[in-house]
Amino acid sequence: MSASSGRVKGATCDSGCNTTAGFVATVHGPAATYDIPSFGFTYHANEPDLVQREWHNASADQGGNGGDIRSS
Repeated sequence: MSASSGRVKGATCDSGCNTTAGFVATVHGPAATYDIPSFGFTYHANEPDLVQREWHNASADQGGNGGDIRSS
């Protein structure tokens, strides 16, 4: 990872990236650590055929996961 940009350069993740811990270890090395105590993302979709258009992915302190984006 470039310290100045925060972007991963030249990293590949052919296996082991199916979890956050696996991704961090594969991309940044087995000694890398991380701590993400709180997060929240909300996704919106505007497709007219959708019956639900919003999904929220969040840590428990931010309300947890909820909603859906689906057509049926």
